Amino acid sequence: MKASGMQLNLPDKLRAKFDALERKLWRIDMLLLAGRAVTAVAASYAGLWLCDRVGETPSWLRSAWAFAGLAGMAAAGWVWRSRWGGAGMDLERLSLRVQSRYRALGDTLLGIVELSDEAKRPVGYSEELYAAAIQQVSERAADYDFTAAADPRPAQKQWWVAGGLSAAAAATVLVSPEVAGNAAARWLRPWSTIERYTLVGWAEPERSITVPLGEPFSVEGRPVYRSFWKPKSGWARIDRGAKRPFSMTGEHLRAELPGLTQDSEIEIRLGDARRRVQARPVPRPTLRTMGAQVEFPEYLQYGTTNLSVLGGVVSVVEGSTVRWVGEANRALAEIHGRSAESENVAWTVRDARFESGPFKPSATETWTLHGKDSWGLTNSPAWMLAVQAEKDVAPSVEMTELAREVAVLSTEVMDIKVAARDDFGVKDLGLRWEDLAASSVESGQTQRAEPSAGYRQRARSPRETRFQETFSFSPSLQGFKADSSFDLLAYAHDFRPGREASLSSRYRVHVLGAERHAEMVRQRLEALLSRLEEVTRSEERLADGTKALQEALDKLSEEAAASKASELAEEQKLAAELLEQLAQEGLRTLREAARNPALDNQTLRQWASHLQAMKDVSAKSMAKAAQALQAAKKNPKQRSEKLAEAKNQEEEAIESLEQLQKDVNTGLDDLQALTLAQRLRKLGEGEQSIQTRMNKVIGDTIGLLPSELDERHRRLHNTLAKEQQGLEEESKKVEGEISRFFERSKRPEYGQVTQAMKGAKPAEELEKVRALIGENIGMEAMQRLALWSSRFEEWAKALEPKSKSSSGDSQGQQFGGEEAAKLMEMLLGLLRGREAQAGIRERTRMLDQGEQKGEPYEDASRMLASEQQKLILQVHSLREVNPARGLDPLMAEIFNNMRKSEGLLNKPQTDQVTLGTHAKSLELLTDAINLINEQTERGRPQGGEAQQAPSAEEMAFLMQMMQQQGQGMAPMAGEGGNPGQGGTGSGTAQAAGAAEGRGSAGRAVSKGSGQVGTLPAEFREALEGYFQGLEKSEP
Repeated sequence: MKASGMQLNLPDKLRAKFDALERKLWRIDMLLLAGRAVTAVAASYAGLWLCDRVGETPSWLRSAWAFAGLAGMAAAGWVWRSRWGGAGMDLERLSLRVQSRYRALGDTLLGIVELSDEAKRPVGYSEELYAAAIQQVSERAADYDFTAAADPRPAQKQWWVAGGLSAAAAATVLVSPEVAGNAAARWLRPWSTIERYTLVGWAEPERSITVPLGEPFSVEGRPVYRSFWKPKSGWARIDRGAKRPFSMTGEHLRAELPGLTQDSEIEIRLGDARRRVQARPVPRPTLRTMGAQVEFPEYLQYGTTNLSVLGGVVSVVEGSTVRWVGEANRALAEIHGRSAESENVAWTVRDARFESGPFKPSATETWTLHGKDSWGLTNSPAWMLAVQAEKDVAPSVEMTELAREVAVLSTEVMDIKVAARDDFGVKDLGLRWEDLAASSVESGQTQRAEPSAGYRQRARSPRETRFQETFSFSPSLQGFKADSSFDLLAYAHDFRPGREASLSSRYRVHVLGAERHAEMVRQRLEALLSRLEEVTRSEERLADGTKALQEALDKLSEEAAASKASELAEEQKLAAELLEQLAQEGLRTLREAARNPALDNQTLRQWASHLQAMKDVSAKSMAKAAQALQAAKKNPKQRSEKLAEAKNQEEEAIESLEQLQKDVNTGLDDLQALTLAQRLRKLGEGEQSIQTRMNKVIGDTIGLLPSELDERHRRLHNTLAKEQQGLEEESKKVEGEISRFFERSKRPEYGQVTQAMKGAKPAEELEKVRALIGENIGMEAMQRLALWSSRFEEWAKALEPKSKSSSGDSQGQQFGGEEAAKLMEMLLGLLRGREAQAGIRERTRMLDQGEQKGEPYEDASRMLASEQQKLILQVHSLREVNPARGLDPLMAEIFNNMRKSEGLLNKPQTDQVTLGTHAKSLELLTDAINLINEQTERGRPQGGEAQQAPSAEEMAFLMQMMQQQGQGMAPMAGEGGNPGQGGTGSGTAQAAGAAEGRGSAGRAVSKGSGQVGTLPAEFREALEGYFQGLEKSEP
């Protein structure tokens, strides 16, 4: 350092002190500069390292940290340069530093420094004085250490900071050299894309995940620790939402998160590691279709069948092989299914379709299916399936529209509907019958006859689980005679080998003769009378109620009077409906009666008139009374007038009902007399039949003891004796009923028959005849049989109601005189003839198709020929009474066509030719019926009552009656097991379906006294000549 003036320079010792101070200050400032630079760099690095631990430090923040470090270094250099730049530190600044340490010395020292500066000396200064001052201060300064004014503590502090930061930076290297190097590289090149290296890493790379739609889910991962720091908890959040903490479980983490409904980003934080996962919510896989591929046992003939699994359950028969077959709503990666019984079943997957291996269920098996799709989603909950291995149950079979017990005429054709059901398929069904007459009782046990072969129909395919067939059955074609019974049984097979047929319940059929069938009809009509009496009593009560209301109108309020009138109107309406119902039930009974040739047309017309009268009372007087009562309710002003009108109508209805009761009672008496006469005649026919059969063998058996008879004749005599015993028992019943009938009716002719029977003692005498037959006293037995046959016929004629047709019956007079009565007689005869012809045609068809099994074909065909012959006689009798001459050509054509049918049946021939003649006869009969209807309409005057034409109501009623369908009659309560054998049980007839136009043949004459059996062979030649004569006489 140089003094400002040569003569006034500072002493060397003082200058040396200043130099020492300057050197020390330079060293301290250099250390301070280095410390500051180190601090800036270390702080910048540490800041970036810490930011990287928090998360991914963006490049701009990394650049800021690097710039901060460099800026700190630059600032430290600038501070150092501002102090030491140029020539260094001058004496004044050094003096000031000494002054900061030594206040008193510093002031004087600063003064001499100024004196030594020539530029700062004033003009006219004293050099000696200046020199003395400088010398004095210099000497004084010799006792002071100028270097003590240089304070090293800032540098020390700076280096403490720099050392701490440097140690922290060094510690990052110790913690993880990789992390430290990564942070340094990112600090040196902040703009680069160097990936952040963390203390905690992930074993798996980042990926997107698929989660179940709307369901809570979890995110899992396995961290990799790169240092001694191993955090065990962290957090996760969805789309920067709320943080959800989680803890480590072992070496894995599992974060539970709520369900998603849209694509979202999931952020996971563990230590310094942060992971972002893209999550896509997808519905779980579901079943689109599910089925079972079943290989049924071979005997079922099903083959391989695909079954839909409705409700997750499928039923198969035992022994079946099953494969599950299904399809999911999207492709599956894998599927597993198992049950407790079938664990080792393989599964195959093809896209969305899957299939199990085959297995054989032995019982009910429950299966659980778990599928996984390509996203790793599984079905939840598991798909549940069940397969039930069922036993092959035997089929069930019933006759669906037949009463459990029914009575029919032998000539009827029954349509029997048989329905069978089976769990896997009906093979066939059929119909059998057992003749109860062939059953025997031995050792207290009933031995039934072997069932017939019957009818059989195979199902169209092995998969018909419901199979129904209608069989036509004719008792006469199967050999069942009148007054016999048999059981019908339906049967069905399924396809199981070795299984016996399933049988239905037994349906008992009673084959009635005309006499017993007529008795059943009478019993039902008698039951109808008792109900008619109830209707009459009800109508009388209604009339009394109407009269009481009429008398009390002044005392009752409007509301009470209207309410009472309404009650009476409803009761009147119900009474009218009940009467209409009775008429309909009577109509069904009369329809059955029309099948019976023992009931003549006069009887049918009489009862048709009664039933029509019942319908008229219901539809007119009773209906008008109900309307008047209803009007009385609604119109208070006309209430008295309407009540009087209702009362008049009710009294008119009562009068008609009382007259109806009288007419019905009379009709019932006539009908009972007719049925009793028919039963007597049946007894006579039975005696004659026994006599005829004995006469055929009398030459072989006369004079022999019973023990000497051969087996054939012994069986014949036993059969005849048994039949005679039956006739004896029947005669007792008939005698008792005739006696009771006389006590009730007091008719003299019935009294005469009663007295004659008491005197003749038929039961005792018939028992004697039975004994004669058993002892083979044939001639005497035959004489007595002939005697009793004539007696029964004589008594029958005495009981039988006399025909009124000769003088015009009451119905004829009512509907337009004798001509109208004859026309109605002819109409009814044609209707019954058409019914009989339809029955013959149906049985001819059955015989031609081989359905007849009871008798030889020839006998059955000739039996039909005999019925056709009787129908021809009926047509001939109608021709004789025909009042409409215009019908003669048509009636002749009907006659000739029926003759052709008879000839074909006698051949015998039952093919399409014969069926064609039957069909032609039916068409001609229908034409005749239509012509009568047209003639009746033409003969009816307009605007007035008919005088010479039948009543339109009666004709319509008869047509309706003949069109009603019916199939036998169920036995009434109290009739016992064999209907028609007497009794007066109550109830109503029951009918169960049959085809229209099927029934018994009509009678040959209008009276109920003709023979109804098959004509004897010895009369056939005479009849042939008679018919040929009729044909020649035709114009």
